[in-house]
Amino acid sequence: DAGGRSMFRRGAPVLPGKYSAQAQIDGKSISGDIEVRSDPRMEAPDIKAVMANMKRADELQDRIREYNTHYAGFIAIDEELKKISALITDDMSFADEHKELYRIVREEYDRISSLISNRREGMAGRMMGINVLYSSKGALSDTEEKSVEDALKALDEAEELMKGFRSGEWDTYRKFFIDNNITLDRLIKM
Repeated sequence: DAGGRSMFRRGAPVLPGKYSAQAQIDGKSISGDIEVRSDPRMEAPDIKAVMANMKRADELQDRIREYNTHYAGFIAIDEELKKISALITDDMSFADEHKELYRIVREEYDRISSLISNRREGMAGRMMGINVLYSSKGALSDTEEKSVEDALKALDEAEELMKGFRSGEWDTYRKFFIDNNITLDRLIKM
């Protein structure tokens, strides 16, 4: 307990209703019925609205998974940039040819990364607006709807920034290596 608040995140909320549960313990199966009631200290949730919100949240899962896949690819570029930077530090002639293009690519990557990942003011913080679909106890208010809309716009904006970087600066950078016949094997030998 931390000042009256739980230090651990609770599981997913369960809507009031009757449920059947089944468990396997030491090879024995036990089952029973459970009734979940609303907390009498709180206003009862609007079950239909909560179910509609959950359905809407579930429908967004494919889009969120797709975004996460693209974001993982974007993060992988950072790892490649770090490796290339470490590999080329010993070859000054190559570093001289390469440093301006590297600086441009690195700065643009860092700019986009900051825009996307900043949880307070960046797109990642705005994307968290989708969570209102899981936490609302009824129909979404106008403010909550705006949070969901803004979250979806942030997903779109982040996707566009990553796509633009991959097809712009990153492609130019990779083309530099291809045009100069620089392979990973050559970088490692430097």
